[in-house]
Amino acid sequence: MPEAYERHLVPVFFRPFAADLAARAAALRPRTILELAAGTGALTSALLAAVPTASVVAPDLNEAMVTADLMAAGLALATTEGVTLESVAESAASIATGFLTGTPVSAAVQAREDAQALRSAVTQKMTGRLGTGPVTAPMTATVYTAHQ
Repeated sequence: MPEAYERHLVPVFFRPFAADLAARAAALRPRTILELAAGTGALTSALLAAVPTASVVAPDLNEAMVTADLMAAGLALATTEGVTLESVAESAASIATGFLTGTPVSAAVQAREDAQALRSAVTQKMTGRLGTGPVTAPMTATVYTAHQ
């Protein structure tokens, strides 16, 4: 599951925001960065490259905990901003594979007797709707900026 998630979902859903957030962090020149919901580390890696002198703390937490976690860390929320970026997947089939084999839904799919047929049907349906080439779509994330 981690390999499929990393190959099919990280480039589409996380890498564009990782680059954007790392550039924002570099402009602020922080000494310490608290990254919430670190997941597979796409943003953590980008932060370490963009701000090599900063100390990065990167737990994987539920988004609903963001404000409480910031307060617990002694930080005050300064801004909340919706950021929309264009995400690109190599194909609709790649997105289907990522969701069906790289997320917790994969266990439910794998438990079915018709797992292969289901994966094939979902892939065909998505490809029929989105085409065989690259798939682009806007993705929106909420960026929280906090200070001590």
